[in-house]
Amino acid sequence: MSFRTLPIRAGGAGASTVSCPFEISSKSDPNNESRFIYTFRPGTAAGFVPSNIFAEFSASKTGIIYAKIKALSDGKKITSCTLVVDSNHPTNQIPLANSLPASVEILLYLIKDGVQYRAIGCSSISIYGHEQYKLTKTPPAGAGELTYTPYYIWRFD
Repeated sequence: MSFRTLPIRAGGAGASTVSCPFEISSKSDPNNESRFIYTFRPGTAAGFVPSNIFAEFSASKTGIIYAKIKALSDGKKITSCTLVVDSNHPTNQIPLANSLPASVEILLYLIKDGVQYRAIGCSSISIYGHEQYKLTKTPPAGAGELTYTPYYIWRFD
């Protein structure tokens, strides 16, 4: 069996379009002309489909809006996620000693005056724990203990 590669040109009739997980679309809000309604194409984060993936999100047509995923954790693994569209910058992570943070927010889009800027690649999102740094224990560790305290954050790609 042999395969041939067919070149595909961008643009023009018959052009191929790629749809990405979490791709956002917008339309004017029929109930409020100063707002857009945003919807998302399905995708997964840490293997979870956000619980509100088919929701519609209303946001101002002006200013800066953040579209993000908020993932919740039990301190060891991600347990659920939701989509959030609001004017609040994603929360910065603070490394925790001996445990992963209870949640992480991942920026999907920055929207400025209705113009959408995608902040992630064209794939679903992997979320995993990462040891950010370690501090030497004082007083020194006892027998069988780690000689340091590990601090963790969530990483994603």
